[in-house]
Amino acid sequence: MDSTCNCRRLAVECILIAALSGCRATGQDNLLPSPGVSGVTMPSPSQDAREATSPAPPQDIFEVTFDGNECTLSGPTEIPTGEYRIPLNDQGHGGMYVWIGRVLEGRTWQDALDLQEYPSQWVPAPDWTTKAKITFHEYDAEIDRTLFTYEFEEAGEYQVWLENKSAMKLWPCAPFTVFGPQAD
Repeated sequence: MDSTCNCRRLAVECILIAALSGCRATGQDNLLPSPGVSGVTMPSPSQDAREATSPAPPQDIFEVTFDGNECTLSGPTEIPTGEYRIPLNDQGHGGMYVWIGRVLEGRTWQDALDLQEYPSQWVPAPDWTTKAKITFHEYDAEIDRTLFTYEFEEAGEYQVWLENKSAMKLWPCAPFTVFGPQAD
């Protein structure tokens, strides 16, 4: 059994050596020889290349504040598509979650408000909204905020709500608009 494993290992090593020896980088600075394989050179990633492949951190553009009775949204009313970090300053019940949805054409913020008979009444999301893509959610003790990162890939009208599922409550915050990339 040991000889079978050794044969397989040797075959894999031979395939790797053959593949690597056919991939020579030429005419580049910062080339280092690959250990154990003569004649094969591999480019060393430059700082610029590493930075170019790193995703940009999400922007802080809004802050949602809940005082226990109402929700407010501070920040611009229009933003470009992209990824944004949204801190929640929860001064009320705790256990709150920032819910953001895109509203389909023909619907308005008032249509959403009309679903509730009173602020904090729990109502399911209507079929004319689609939830925005959330990419991150965690509490940051350093700033005493829960951080929600949303990616807005589509232009359109969006609405911010605060929900507390355990208490079955929902508070409207505010609408905002996402616009697409600028044409060149």
